[in-house]
Amino acid sequence: WPDVQEGFGSSCGKCYEVRCRNADFMDGNGETLRRSSACYDESKSVIITIVDACPCQYPNNAHSNRRWCCGDMNHLDISQEAFQQLADLNVGVIGLSYREVDCSTTASAGNGRRSNSGSSGGSSSTSSSQSNDNDNGRTSAKTNDNVNVNSKGNGESGSWGQQSWPNWQGSWGWGGW
Repeated sequence: WPDVQEGFGSSCGKCYEVRCRNADFMDGNGETLRRSSACYDESKSVIITIVDACPCQYPNNAHSNRRWCCGDMNHLDISQEAFQQLADLNVGVIGLSYREVDCSTTASAGNGRRSNSGSSGGSSSTSSSQSNDNDNGRTSAKTNDNVNVNSKGNGESGSWGQQSWPNWQGSWGWGGW
């Protein structure tokens, strides 16, 4: 799948194994999110496929997605079905660990289950899920290109905020969603 916008690291169509990570972190507005005990089980995981981007700003909208799609860490909006396998939906936003996996993986690593719902806000317990089934039964997700409770880096190696999705192959990175 080609990316519609430049600079998104050709992430559309890639698959990632994600796990909940108990951690406190800051959103794009600088507010601390206390999530040090949000996860059901940090070893449980789901596999997602990136299907869309979460731009930091939309034209003619001063606030846009600044809280969730801008900042200093990667962000994924995942389906409610996938989220609730990792943490209570009422938590709304959680830390995560992730790594790129081969899309031909036949079962979700860690729990043998896949999610079949489409991408959702994921950052709010009131967000709605769009139920689109995705290829191979994986849940779909949105990501963005800037890095806080939301982004990818610029493709260069270095610290967390500098990393792009493809550079984390085989190792666990972390961010929020």
